[in-house]
Amino acid sequence: MGLAVTGIVTWRIGATPADLVALPPRAHLVALAMLLVEVTARGVRVWALARGVGVPVRLWTSVRSQLLADAAGAVTPSKIGSDPAKAWGLGRDGAPLGARAALLLAEMAWEVGVLLCVGATLTLTVAGMRAVSMALFGYALTVSVLGVLAVQVARTAKPEPPRWWSRLALSRIRWEGIRRQGEGFLEHSRALGRGVLGSAPMAAAATVVHMAARVGVLAGMLLVWTGLPEVWLPILLWPFGLLYLGALLPPPGGGGGLEVGFTAALGGVFDPSVLPAALLWWRVYTFYLPAALGGLLMARGRGSTVADSSDPIASASS
Repeated sequence: MGLAVTGIVTWRIGATPADLVALPPRAHLVALAMLLVEVTARGVRVWALARGVGVPVRLWTSVRSQLLADAAGAVTPSKIGSDPAKAWGLGRDGAPLGARAALLLAEMAWEVGVLLCVGATLTLTVAGMRAVSMALFGYALTVSVLGVLAVQVARTAKPEPPRWWSRLALSRIRWEGIRRQGEGFLEHSRALGRGVLGSAPMAAAATVVHMAARVGVLAGMLLVWTGLPEVWLPILLWPFGLLYLGALLPPPGGGGGLEVGFTAALGGVFDPSVLPAALLWWRVYTFYLPAALGGLLMARGRGSTVADSSDPIASASS
């Protein structure tokens, strides 16, 4: 759908297919470098959090899990497949499911904290960017509610399986295994909270770097291609907000919503001959390419995750 919207944009403004591939090689190199920095920074964040509480997760395992999450999120509504894929990938080194879930909760907390700071700063200092701030606040609120619900469900799980569990003919042993994983999730979550000072510097720095690299994909491409226009702030902020807003849209990949928002917000900023290529390659380096890389890793690594009988994610993938 997104590619179709890009084609419509190209046709409506009178651009040609040649304009879509007008981006010079050096701009591609900059965008690719920003992508690698962005994914690596996300991986470093989870690795630092795991290291702080002694959870066995190597740096490459953490980076790899981010690409797996990009792949699964690209083909599921509102990216709901992202976290299960990430949890599956983090199990490669034998980390228990409860610990992996706690790492994802801590990762989310850092993302939300920095986003709230960015959104508040934009609201107070930058005029005309209210919609971007609202997108960041909306994403932060949504994932925070989901995080709180996950903790609450883990806290209220009873020793006896509920009636609906028995009606589905699911075994008591599996329920006990899941409940133990929930207890492990709470235990590791508390450990991450106690050890926050040790992992905070690296986790905070990695979060800022990953967000800056997201901004740098489009800005970097333009900087070495045409140079930034006089009105450059929207080019930094609108794509950043759209990436988080797109994660909340129900259709996989945003269903063309990000492309429509990009064109509406920045159509008057770009030269018509630049807009189609800027839109296409921004989406390639922030969505299509990481999803494709994650898909390749998922196909190669299927069944390589350490599993146990109480791990529903690894059990389903083996």
